[in-house]
Amino acid sequence: MKKVSVILIALFFTIALNGFSQAPNFYEGKWSVLIKGTPNGDNALPMRFETKDGKTMGFFMDPETTKETLMTSAEVKGDELIVAFTISSYDVTMTIAKKDDDHANGKLMDMFDVEATRLK
Repeated sequence: MKKVSVILIALFFTIALNGFSQAPNFYEGKWSVLIKGTPNGDNALPMRFETKDGKTMGFFMDPETTKETLMTSAEVKGDELIVAFTISSYDVTMTIAKKDDDHANGKLMDMFDVEATRLK
């Protein structure tokens, strides 16, 4: 009977720990990111974010190669996502913040407005 009690306590403890695991990353999944007002006009850039081993990784669809490309960095700080990547030979940074459940907005290089919409 004592073994059963120890096993049950261990089981409940494990379930409780899993219940307090990290909340899912708001930015995970596929996004359509619209960059407004660039010298070439407004540009849509498909992006995808995932978390592996607690590390956020970002990918974008390179318009020149039409292949998914890994971003240099992606970091979630509070409600903001801060990313860096190289596109068309330019190193750029982008910061977006959660607007609602399926939208975020921010800036690319602190110059161009960005609107992001989650793809379902």
